[in-house]
Amino acid sequence: MMNKILTIVIPTYNMEKYLDKCLASLVIEDRELMKQLEILVVIDGSKDRSSEIAHAYQVRYPQTFIVIDKENGNYGSCINRGLKEAAGKYIKILDADDCYNSKSLQQHLELLRIVDVDLVLTSYVIVNEKGQVKSKRTFPLYPYKEYFFDEICVNSGVVDAEMHAVTYKTENLKNIDYKQTEGISYTDQEWIFMPMTTVRTVIYQPVYLYEYLVGREGQTMQADILDRTFSHQVLCAVNRLKDLHNRQLSLKSNMTAFLYHNLGRVVVYIYRATIMRGLYDIDKLKELDATINRLDPQFYKYIGNASLNFGIEFKYILYFRNTGKGAPDIVQKI
Repeated sequence: MMNKILTIVIPTYNMEKYLDKCLASLVIEDRELMKQLEILVVIDGSKDRSSEIAHAYQVRYPQTFIVIDKENGNYGSCINRGLKEAAGKYIKILDADDCYNSKSLQQHLELLRIVDVDLVLTSYVIVNEKGQVKSKRTFPLYPYKEYFFDEICVNSGVVDAEMHAVTYKTENLKNIDYKQTEGISYTDQEWIFMPMTTVRTVIYQPVYLYEYLVGREGQTMQADILDRTFSHQVLCAVNRLKDLHNRQLSLKSNMTAFLYHNLGRVVVYIYRATIMRGLYDIDKLKELDATINRLDPQFYKYIGNASLNFGIEFKYILYFRNTGKGAPDIVQKI
């Protein structure tokens, strides 16, 4: 069997509208190079034609596409299954409603074939359903220069890296027995958290590889769905905090700062949505606050300094901790 350079895992649940475009984007011009690509389409108990579409690609390109049909377990279960099966030296995630730029994918494979680093960062674009590019994401790094990640992980841009930009060395994740939380949404946030602690060396390849679709109906980032599944975000945050607690002593200072920033964005949003909007039970937030203080007093202090945007320096988390009050009391306070 030919050695695989890259494994792409595609979690798929009822994505028949988008899946063909997604999979077609992975068919590159260099068919010999394509044979060194492993694409695992993980069908998560879909009720539509997703499995049928995926199997058609497996029949046409049997050396590249592998379809895994399994019972529904949500996003994290697909990642876990894909990582378990992955044969590629490197691994990357592609959501079934997104796609890659085919030419950039070929360039990415050509690079991965000759480098030996823990992480490759690539640029990506954000598009709407009409395929219009809404924005582009790049990194302020010299192309193809090998960096030590701990030296640049808190640099502007790098510290806000999203899952769309990362390609990991597979053995790094397997060595820490990485598992994503199953049964809930938003676990893609975990993909750019603890796995990053395994990264020693990194290269930036300035190609627009990932095309991230926003604005589709039913997307988990829609405001109403975010509100409805708010408890999922809380659970993901707590799980990441526990992981950080378990490994923090072995981490260097810059990496700790990277993880604090990464997790802090989500946790501060949880406080804000609860305190300012009443989206979450205030007593449960008090329990979360106590858990954070118990697990990591330094992180507890770090998020307590959060202020409102737009020049308002009011530290609403500290006010909540001191008074136990949320909206509308805080709104009246400011």
